[in-house]
Amino acid sequence: MSENKIEENQEEQVPVQEQPEEKKLSPEEYAEARKKAMAHLTNEIEYLEVEVKYEKLVADVEEHKTRGITAIATRAQFFARQQQAQQQAHQQAQAVNLESDGEQQPTASKPPRALKK
Repeated sequence: MSENKIEENQEEQVPVQEQPEEKKLSPEEYAEARKKAMAHLTNEIEYLEVEVKYEKLVADVEEHKTRGITAIATRAQFFARQQQAQQQAHQQAQAVNLESDGEQQPTASKPPRALKK
C-alpha cells in the first residue's frame, strides 16, 4: 500500500521545464515578424477608430437627452412661478373685494340720513 502512494507521488511530480533559449531571428524572419505585427496593429487601429466614433456618438446622444430634460425642467419652473404669481394676484383681488364688500354692507343697511334745512 505504501509503495502505491510513493508511485503516485512520483507520477504527479512534473519536472520543471527550462525556458528555451531565445531564438535568434535572421533579418528576413525579423522583417516578416515585424510585417505581421504591423498588419495586426493596423487592424486594431481601425477597430479602435470605430470604437471611438461609437463612444463619441453615445456621449452626444446622452448630452442631447440631458439638454432636453434640463429644458423641460426650466420650462416647468417658469410656468410654476407664473401660475403661482397668478394665484397670488387672484387671492389679493379676492381680499380687496372682500374688504370693499365689508365696508359697503354696513353703510347699505343704515337708513340714509336726512339733511337739515
